Amino acid sequence: MGDSYLRRLLVVGATSVVRRANTNTSTTGTWVRCLLERKATRLATVAVANKTARTVWAVLAPNEIYRAPMAAKASPNCGDIPSLRKAVRAKVSDDNQD
Repeated sequence: MGDSYLRRLLVVGATSVVRRANTNTSTTGTWVRCLLERKATRLATVAVANKTARTVWAVLAPNEIYRAPMAAKASPNCGDIPSLRKAVRAKVSDDNQD
């Protein structure tokens, strides 16, 4: 669905993210490493492209200024991803109440 050229660009970018997941200590790198433990590389690449497209849409759709959430201080284990999501959502909601 959508523009095939844009999809291709998202997959090319996601391929780079997946290839460098072992050296990336950010939350995204951790998420990709956990995904690669469960899925094939190509499926993980398409999942990262999908996540990127959804993030871009979420940032652009409301026509507001983007405020990045605070990054986690420690790199979580694969089992800690849901608790990390809760912490980020709590931080974002706290920031929005200010």
